[in-house]
Amino acid sequence: MEVKSKAPKILLVANVAKEHVLKFHVPTLKRLYESGWHVEVACSGDEEIPYCHKQHRMLYKRSPFNLALFKGIKQLKKIKLKNILMLTLAGEYDIVYCHTPVGALAARLASMKARKKGTQVVYMAHGHYFFKGGPLIYWLTFYPIEKILSVVTDSMMLINKEDYELTKNKFHHKKNTYLLNGIGVNLERFEVENKEEIRKQYREELGIPQDATVLIYLAELLPNKNQTMLMRSLKSILAENKNVYLVLAGVEGGGFSSATMFAFRWQVYEICRGNRCSEQRTLPRLAK
Repeated sequence: MEVKSKAPKILLVANVAKEHVLKFHVPTLKRLYESGWHVEVACSGDEEIPYCHKQHRMLYKRSPFNLALFKGIKQLKKIKLKNILMLTLAGEYDIVYCHTPVGALAARLASMKARKKGTQVVYMAHGHYFFKGGPLIYWLTFYPIEKILSVVTDSMMLINKEDYELTKNKFHHKKNTYLLNGIGVNLERFEVENKEEIRKQYREELGIPQDATVLIYLAELLPNKNQTMLMRSLKSILAENKNVYLVLAGVEGGGFSSATMFAFRWQVYEICRGNRCSEQRTLPRLAK
């Protein structure tokens, strides 16, 4: 009698469902799910995650300096203990695939015992908080955290060269450090027949001349996304060329964003809110 092999099992751990997992990881989850993997996801938020066999709703918050983080670590450990009675791998996952500083911190601390039994812990950093010229406080906090946790990380993927070189030279998983060209993009979404009509319509909605140069930046309206730097740069550009516009598209990360307040203070931007900024959802928009 043929014995069926058990499906490989992966646990994806990230910070939040809505603003991270659903935006970045659905294609990966779909590919794994349809390839026969047993897929589980651990993240905070009540939104339903598709293409996973089980979703674990976590308690941790966006910042690692929050007591809820320790509750999240405890939750992740309980996931494994609970599965001991159910899985032939005694609760271990083949791969723990973690993202975001908080999700990765919680996952790696919770997976320390599982690694001794064969679980591989993979961390994909979407951009280290510490970088050349970055705030000293980030180097004093996030850098030592990541360096210490690299001891319990089997593989790490980076999406920019600065992070890659630093990780490969300073951290403990030097042989399993990989540089990727970004997080990927579905080029089919840009294959439309009426590009010029769409371009003209969007410019009319935003009050932007058809012959203007438009700079577009898509990111949450949060201090670490640094939209204010773009506004300062644009003011210098406008001194030489008035026909340049900046469009900042992204949800406001909790309350009235610093970027919005900065725009009001400088009195050079009009705040535009519309429903055509994204094919996926309504987004607040900033445009001159």
